Amino acid sequence: WNRMYQHLVDFKKEHDHWMVPIRTWVIEEDDDGGTSQKNLSTWVSRQRIANRDGSLKEERKKLLEDIGFIFKIDQFSSSQRQWDEM
Repeated sequence: WNRMYQHLVDFKKEHDHWMVPIRTWVIEEDDDGGTSQKNLSTWVSRQRIANRDGSLKEERKKLLEDIGFIFKIDQFSSSQRQWDEM
């Protein structure tokens, strides 16, 4: 979780927004020294869902809140993101 959180922080620094495009892949190092690709957008969506259904751990929610993460995306923003990705 912490590594993906850091990827999110890096994304925000680079793009100055939280609207992670669907096809945003990050490289993760495995514990055995290998690498794998993870989808940052999927991870972000899971954090929003976990917050909405109450399953997001408080310490994780606080970390996300402390960096200004937006949990609720309004309809316009979602539509704009789909348009921008075309």
